Amino acid sequence: MPGDTRHFDEIDRLLNETVCGPRWLAEPDIAAAVAAALDYHADTLNHFKLHAWVVMPNHIHALASPLADPAALLQSLKGDTARQANHLLGRPGAPFWDREHHEQWVRNRKEWNQVILRIESDPVRAGLARSPDEYPWSSAARLLPAA
Repeated sequence: MPGDTRHFDEIDRLLNETVCGPRWLAEPDIAAAVAAALDYHADTLNHFKLHAWVVMPNHIHALASPLADPAALLQSLKGDTARQANHLLGRPGAPFWDREHHEQWVRNRKEWNQVILRIESDPVRAGLARSPDEYPWSSAARLLPAA
């Protein structure tokens, strides 16, 4: 069903409640490296236009408009971030990301706004922050004016 997000909401709920498996993205250095890689791939490499994103302890969400082949840019982003994270973890060459990923097409402005809200509110739903702008590894926190 177009615009039906129940499948993605259920996956997200399961990811947020998972207590087993790697939670490497909860490490501030690794979360910062992934956030920096998202910016680099968007701003410097021009692979995509990044609209909203969040780095959760065991997964990321991003709303992006691809400016290159989506499969190639995802492979590049995953490869770069895996190398950086594995270097920080002292496990070079080890698998980091799941091979699987989930995509959702956004069909209209209303759905667009809902997706952004869902992405930036994920840390709140997971109990990691009281408000989206409190969570440092998110586009919501980056939108705040500098103090």
